[in-house]
Amino acid sequence: MISIGRYIDRGFSNPHFSLATLSRRLGVTPRHIQRLLAENDTSFVDEVMRRRLHRAHELLTSSQHLHLNVIAVAHECGFSTVSHFHRVFRRHFGMTPGEARERPRS
Repeated sequence: MISIGRYIDRGFSNPHFSLATLSRRLGVTPRHIQRLLAENDTSFVDEVMRRRLHRAHELLTSSQHLHLNVIAVAHECGFSTVSHFHRVFRRHFGMTPGEARERPRS
């Protein structure tokens, strides 16, 4: 599971990153990866999405990344469409990416 997580960490921002890509890199079948992730009550899609959303939130709330607009953040984090990014971000955080950006920074 640890090496799977490391490979997901390295590849999640690529919009073309897939379970097939990961399985080729690790030299195992996609089904084997699915089983290992399921043992931890997660899936490949869930793990990639969690990382993308976490990174997007970091970029949107960091004063160091104010130069990135919401579209740039979406693409930087591996989302291929901005509308999908907005939907999943709002569902996960209860606010839009723009609202997250407007919140006070710590």
